[in-house]
Amino acid sequence: MLLILLSIILLCDAQPHRIVRCDTGESLIHVLSSLSQATNLEIRGECIITTTAILSIDRLRLFSVPGAEATIRASSDSFPVVFIDGAKNISLENITIQGGSIGLEIDHQGGAVLKSVNVYGSLNRGMRVAGNSAVQMDDVEVARVEGNGVDVSENSVAVVLSTLVVREVSSFALLFSESSSFTVKPNAQVVLSTNVFGCQITSSSSALLDENSELYIIDSTLIGLSVNVGATITLFKADLITSYNGLDGASITLGGIAFVDQLASWVSDFNGRDGIRLEQGIIRVNHLSSASDPGPLIQTKSNVRRGMSVGRSSFLDLQSVGPLRGLQATGNSQSVTDGGDLWIDYNSQVSLRNSNVGLLVAGFYSLLDTLIPTVASRVVCDGTVKTRGSITCN
Repeated sequence: MLLILLSIILLCDAQPHRIVRCDTGESLIHVLSSLSQATNLEIRGECIITTTAILSIDRLRLFSVPGAEATIRASSDSFPVVFIDGAKNISLENITIQGGSIGLEIDHQGGAVLKSVNVYGSLNRGMRVAGNSAVQMDDVEVARVEGNGVDVSENSVAVVLSTLVVREVSSFALLFSESSSFTVKPNAQVVLSTNVFGCQITSSSSALLDENSELYIIDSTLIGLSVNVGATITLFKADLITSYNGLDGASITLGGIAFVDQLASWVSDFNGRDGIRLEQGIIRVNHLSSASDPGPLIQTKSNVRRGMSVGRSSFLDLQSVGPLRGLQATGNSQSVTDGGDLWIDYNSQVSLRNSNVGLLVAGFYSLLDTLIPTVASRVVCDGTVKTRGSITCN
């Protein structure tokens, strides 16, 4: 009897299934306009649309079977391709979205889960999430966009469940603004490659790289990672790589804060200017474990100008327990007058607390303000020191 009741409940809860045969000329727009309830829409072939496909019914699902080709393509770049207008629990699976002014737009408290979704060739943005909306991404690629790749604003939320790749974007690959948030879940990976800018987190927005996750920002024309205007980024047992970018690997400025916690790793190397640049910003390194791995939590090397630049009114706070180094700066430029492994500017501070070897500088550095090791901390100065401020090497 119980099995019969469960079967009845499942049958009542099951959504209708509808095949949209774009491959034979059926109109996706016409099908969407005729829906009155949540439906599983199986897309077949390429749907060429002349107006935006609006998804406004909760729990609507657009998908194609694995191995089949399903594309929603705009006939021009004058309108968004797919617009989720306030609908919740929308699901897009095994779909390619192509062209349009925006590939996918989510607004008015809408919510969507994207699985195996590609967004290509949009004019202004690949994906826009705004108006307290949310998106979860599982195996998503955004590429060849004239504007921003993924643009999240207005208290909205973006979460990466497995992989996100953004490449060949002519502005920001990822942009988070207006108190929005970005989370890379445990074991997930984000790759930003060959874009003009990598990732900007600004205006009180936040980002979290969770345990064993990875964020690669490489080959940007200008800056890899920018955190500013009260925004924060937190690395919790995660890996961040900001390398081979045209200017700075990472820039923490104007009240931006970076937290490097619990065996996280941040490598910033082979950048065209500074590995990491602080300007009115804060980096706090906090390692509370007694792990025996002697590797640094932050490592900068082989950058054209400076490994780490602690600019005016900035604070680099290194604290750890055990043999780990908070910062290791080696092999950065010694050929320019304002270059070197570590640069500490006026009205700024570097603090080392409770660290066995808190700071290792193998080249030379210029010190214009203050470096403060505690009694329990060590600074290893293995090269030339230029100073107009104060320093203790012990």
